[in-house]
Amino acid sequence: MVSNAIQRLLDILCFDYGPIFWDHLTFGYNSREKAILSLLEISQSWRDYEETVTRINSEGNRGSFDGNRARLRNLMRLFPSLQIDRIERDLRDKRAVPNQPVQLARHVQLTGTRYA
Repeated sequence: MVSNAIQRLLDILCFDYGPIFWDHLTFGYNSREKAILSLLEISQSWRDYEETVTRINSEGNRGSFDGNRARLRNLMRLFPSLQIDRIERDLRDKRAVPNQPVQLARHVQLTGTRYA
C-alpha cells in the first residue's frame, strides 16, 4: 500500500496551485508533471494505484477516484495525460504478490541529484 506521505505530496503537487501561463508553453514535461508521474508509477498493482488516487487529499482520507483522476488529467497537458493512460493500462491487470516484500521505486531512476 502506498504511504500517506505520497498521497499528501500528490495533493500538494496537484491542487495547491494551478497551472501557470508558462506551463502551457514549455516543451516536454514540466517539473510538476514529472513528479506526479513518478509518484504514480510507484504503484505495483491496480489496487495500489486506485487507493493512491482515491486518497489524494490533505488528510489522506478516502475520496472519489473518478473525481481525483479527472482533476489529475485536467492538470496535465496532452502527452503527460497520455502517460497516465499508459500507467493505468500497465497496472489494470496486475495484482500485488502475497507474502512478497514491496518493491519501492521500481520505475524511478535515481539520478544522484540532491535537493536542499
